Amino acid sequence: MKTTNKGSFEQKLVDLKANKEKIYALMQKQASDPDTITYYEQQAKELGGIDLEILKNNE
Repeated sequence: MKTTNKGSFEQKLVDLKANKEKIYALMQKQASDPDTITYYEQQAKELGGIDLEILKNNE
């Protein structure tokens, strides 16, 4: 049974390597999406208001 699992894992690695370029293209597309950019800009603004001194006092 181990050979089946190992074979399956190795096949998944082969598939992943074969699809690597497609995955990177999808990641780039998502990173360039205006909605994605707006979302992360908003998150950065919200987190920018956190007083980091509070975190230092808890260390």
